[in-house]
Amino acid sequence: MACLPSNCRVLRKTADWLSRQEEPDIDQLVPRVERAMQAYRICRDRLDRVKETLGQYLSDAGSQAGDGRPDPGVDGAVPVEGNWLTGRDGAGDGSPF
Repeated sequence: MACLPSNCRVLRKTADWLSRQEEPDIDQLVPRVERAMQAYRICRDRLDRVKETLGQYLSDAGSQAGDGRPDPGVDGAVPVEGNWLTGRDGAGDGSPF
């Protein structure tokens, strides 16, 4: 899967290009929109997975803490498996999921 920032960049560049067009060149329009739609699907799927993972974590932590908030560890930090921000989950594949 391509990285999320590059797909966001595709969406932003496509939107900027479209907003500057008075009469878009149809030969450029179709491929740009196709790339943007593919980037949108990748971003949407990734965000859905992150929301689902966070929802599961918060649900599990809430049932353990009893008040709906994650239970902080001894040092006050909330325990998290892996690092979903950088995509390091300890599995060695670079995927946060």
